[in-house]
Amino acid sequence: LTERKPIVLMVGNLTQGHYYKAFDVMLEAWSQIVQTYPHATLVIAGAGDPTPWRNVAEKLGCSSSVQFLGRVANVGALYDEAQVFCLPSREEGLSNALLEAQSRGVACVVSDIRANLFVVQDGENGLVVPVGDAPALATAVSGLLADATRREQLGRMAVQHVEAKYEIGAVVSRLEEAYTAARCDTR
Repeated sequence: LTERKPIVLMVGNLTQGHYYKAFDVMLEAWSQIVQTYPHATLVIAGAGDPTPWRNVAEKLGCSSSVQFLGRVANVGALYDEAQVFCLPSREEGLSNALLEAQSRGVACVVSDIRANLFVVQDGENGLVVPVGDAPALATAVSGLLADATRREQLGRMAVQHVEAKYEIGAVVSRLEEAYTAARCDTR
């Protein structure tokens, strides 16, 4: 992937860019992070034209530490390389990318939108920052880059959380319970 370490990963459709996925917030935060961690790389994977976001990174002075990979067939390899996963979205539903990152044990930093709060409990299985707050995002990511023990702890808790709540057996069990309860209520 890259000779630079560490790696911070963001996965999202680039065409949803400014409003929904908040690439602008991520890049603004990154311009601050790379001042402290000049050998770090922000990897952004997702379909769409990266040109506008490359231009933003250029204006912010951090383009040399940002890689736009485009659509990636096997995102799992990216999660395995990443030290931190970021999802600073302003708005979206339950993110598959977030669940995938957590299932791979990657420490996650997310915005405080409802869908993210459904998955991440701040300080337990990830970190939560205010939506649109690039300085808070930069502080959270920098803190995790500086603390491997904390990253590993959050990653372990994330795996446990995803297995307990989102693993297919757990989902089927809850669905069966709901059907059974609904059937009993109609009798």
